[in-house]
Amino acid sequence: MRGSLEQVGHLGAVPFTIDVGLDCGLIEVERVLDLKPGSVIRTARSAGDNLDIRIGGKVLAYGEIVPLEGVTGVRITHIVEPQ
Repeated sequence: MRGSLEQVGHLGAVPFTIDVGLDCGLIEVERVLDLKPGSVIRTARSAGDNLDIRIGGKVLAYGEIVPLEGVTGVRITHIVEPQ
């Protein structure tokens, strides 16, 4: 990725939302109304699958799902060059 912290150092501590799209599908309204903390929504995605990583709705990078010590994480596989 072009740029460096030296070039944007004054913005280094600004927080922003990152969106990692794991899956997309249909779910019944009845099921949505039953959701609560701890509920699980199954996904067809599994370790090794590729996904998009977006910031502000734009794809910043691509990654893959990886298992990490009992949790699921995302490994960055490619960073999109700014245009």
